[in-house]
Amino acid sequence: YKLPESIRKHAKLIDEKLAGIKVCDPAIGSGAFPVGMMHEIVKTRNVLSVYISLSADEMSISNKGLQPLVTQESNRTIYNFKRQCIEKSLYGVDIDPGAVEIAKLRLWLSLVVDEEDIKKIKPLPNLDYKIVCGNSLLGVEKNLFNNQLFAELERLKPIYFDETNPTKKQEYKQQIDELISRITDGHKEFDFEVYFSEVFHDKIIEKNWSLYHITWVTHNSRVSERMIEYEAIIHLARINKGLPAIAEPTVLNENQEVTVTRSIAEIVREDKLRILAYNICRDHVHLALVCEERDRDNIVRKLKGKSAQKYKETYKIEEEFHLWAQKYSWTLIESEEQLENTVNYIKYNRQKHHLPDNKGLQPLVAKMLTSFDQAMQPVVEKGGFDVVIGNPPYGFRNVLSAEEKKFFRKIMRIEFPTGDIAELFILITLGKCVRNNGALTYIIPKKSLYGESWKNVRKVWLNNDLDFLMDASQTFENVLLEQVAFSIQKRYPVVQSIAVAALDSNSNTVRVFGRFPRRDIFTSDLSNAQIYRGLYEKSLLKKIFKQASPDTATLIKAVIGISNITSHLTFESQNNYPCVKGIDIIRYGLKQDIRYVKGEIAKQYIGDYQDEKIVAQKIIAHIQNPMPHILITMFLDNEKRLVNDTCVEIKVLDEKLKKKFMLAYFQSSFCNWYAYNFVYNRAIRTMDFINYYVTQIPIPHCITENPKQQQPFIDIVDSILAITKNKDYLQNPQKQAQVKRLEREIDRMVYKLYGLTEEEIRIVEEGTK
Repeated sequence: YKLPESIRKHAKLIDEKLAGIKVCDPAIGSGAFPVGMMHEIVKTRNVLSVYISLSADEMSISNKGLQPLVTQESNRTIYNFKRQCIEKSLYGVDIDPGAVEIAKLRLWLSLVVDEEDIKKIKPLPNLDYKIVCGNSLLGVEKNLFNNQLFAELERLKPIYFDETNPTKKQEYKQQIDELISRITDGHKEFDFEVYFSEVFHDKIIEKNWSLYHITWVTHNSRVSERMIEYEAIIHLARINKGLPAIAEPTVLNENQEVTVTRSIAEIVREDKLRILAYNICRDHVHLALVCEERDRDNIVRKLKGKSAQKYKETYKIEEEFHLWAQKYSWTLIESEEQLENTVNYIKYNRQKHHLPDNKGLQPLVAKMLTSFDQAMQPVVEKGGFDVVIGNPPYGFRNVLSAEEKKFFRKIMRIEFPTGDIAELFILITLGKCVRNNGALTYIIPKKSLYGESWKNVRKVWLNNDLDFLMDASQTFENVLLEQVAFSIQKRYPVVQSIAVAALDSNSNTVRVFGRFPRRDIFTSDLSNAQIYRGLYEKSLLKKIFKQASPDTATLIKAVIGISNITSHLTFESQNNYPCVKGIDIIRYGLKQDIRYVKGEIAKQYIGDYQDEKIVAQKIIAHIQNPMPHILITMFLDNEKRLVNDTCVEIKVLDEKLKKKFMLAYFQSSFCNWYAYNFVYNRAIRTMDFINYYVTQIPIPHCITENPKQQQPFIDIVDSILAITKNKDYLQNPQKQAQVKRLEREIDRMVYKLYGLTEEEIRIVEEGTK
């Protein structure tokens, strides 16, 4: 294998970056992730060794694919690479003292295992200030401006790392602990910026600043008489050809201008952008921006994207809507006179367009602007880790106490809707540990892909540069909860595509589906990150979405059954009322053993359950053989039974939609395939058939537009119900086979509703059997 020329050419630079990389696992456990990172760093640096000190002639030989005759430097050994990595790069924290000691031991063992010459092995390093016992989610009040104390702390830690004399080691440790105590005013709790202070140094970075006059306009804005005339011609031409007319331009009122500007001002503050002038004038924005040329496009993309998103959220716009035109214009400002003219042009642009002053803009703009001298200063970049990686703890029931949740929400003002500690790890470590442009890579619960309460995490993914999502399924032995792995770079999205993949735990291989535009994986409302869309042809998915009704939630609603009555259920009928548990339901029917709820309990609920209703199992069955798939299971109740909270009632909201059609449709192979792949992302456990998920399943619009198309389904359902109501149905293979044949007819009719080809039908059915 021949390394790419770009890597061979920049081998030394890459090696230097790897030698200085800072990696932290904030829930280190036994140390598996840092050790894995070390192996990757060491392996890469070892491969680069042969290219580090090549002459021009030797590099020419290498570029021709020949092996250059060079001798590696004596210190470029596996052992030295590992020791350097442990000393300079790896950090870890865990709340469990036992885990910390195991992680240290693992690093020590990995250091010596590959060194064959025992005489070359140095005494084991002291890792007390590299792998630390503490709570990664907390911190302490500290004096970060006491430079002398920090300088002394950072001078002593490398000495302590290599010290082997027990007496001196103890002396250094005592000095380090005293310094930490002085910095934290006596607090003993762990704090990243204290214990790992060398990672958090601010860096002064000189920039090649340029000045730009930036302008962008609203979608379909007519910004000149020439454009009005041109677009009028196009408008008429489209109508004459039977094409949709050009949409009306978006023109902002004063309140909307303030909404947009407030969003832009927040980005300016958060990203410390350098703005010399700003104005917004109904259908366009002007600003004078100081930045590097390479950053200009990304800055404007973020200003437009974030302000458009805020606009949609504020004014509750859910349909496809574009606030801004796709392109923007820029002019390089190259002289003081040009700068003065540009600032004045922007400042008085509302008067130019005969617009009144918008008083709501003035305080926002005043806080946004900076002077020319301030704008031309070098950048002070906050320090932090290049990579934060790990498998943080998850859970919400017994992991965080009510007091701890109150502390994070009320005192630290962190919103984490899941209540799950994994979400806290994401928010806190991304905010205070990862440097700008650094990476956060975690394994967390798989429900983050599709769970309702995890939408905030999906927002975090998309507000940063999301590199990949991987279904890790049940990665770890003896861990029932399924996981997903993700990696984001802490910056506004530059790459608009993501890699999606799945881990095959049986073969221990990763199947990469490919890279896809973010919009092809995430639903527009962020209800789901549908990574398994990467497995299917766009043409198939496009066909389904084209035939689907705009909003399933306007057609049906799923309501969970009665809670807190399970303890009152019995099989005794006298003075009691029929009631169903999820386990009693079979497809199109019920098991023969009838449950009842005690009469005095039933009285308060009977009035709500008088109508005919569709009742489904709340937990969807996952079936492993012959291929993994799910089985949505429901029946039609026309005997006014009560249902407990292991059941879900499917209420039909549109009178044109018939219950028997929905009974057939939801239990079809198509719906099971769609829900398994695109609603539950091929989950294994705890797939709740509740309203949030049920309303993500498409319903073909042709059914409500032409309700008569439901009748063939209803006829078959009547035939099935006539069979499943027989007492011997579950013991009669012939009757079960008859129902299977009728269900196959329903499947074929559903495929026809979507216009699927034979090949597309085969794809669906291979994923449901």
